[in-house]
Amino acid sequence: MSAKTPEETSEDVVARFADKARYVVHLEMAYDIVDELASSPERYIESIYKLSRLAAKVLNDVQKRLDEGGLSEEDQSTLEGVRRSLENWALAQEEFIKYLERINKEALRGEVKRFAALAVAPSYRAIRAKQIMERKGAGR
Repeated sequence: MSAKTPEETSEDVVARFADKARYVVHLEMAYDIVDELASSPERYIESIYKLSRLAAKVLNDVQKRLDEGGLSEEDQSTLEGVRRSLENWALAQEEFIKYLERINKEALRGEVKRFAALAVAPSYRAIRAKQIMERKGAGR
């Protein structure tokens, strides 16, 4: 196994957290928080706090929907993937914040904006999860 450069590791941290945030952004329509993050990167802690609160809500909503049952295998698999991803939110968030604390101010602005761009980008699983959660009986 080859060692990764600091840049590769750092990029993985940003992308990993953005992958999790994407579910929150799309399921809770939290585009305003991502916009706030992109326009004021130096206030990233406040925006991440808001996303974290919503992550807890989304995790709870997804678990409730799974508990309700009546899902196709594909729908259940999709929501289980979202749940697994969000269950590791705290670790990814901590890694992201520690990374941002280590870099200079200019790099921080760029990485926060990159995170915002990745978090708002739709993915197949985020869109599928949103469709599943919006169906009747989804606890919303």
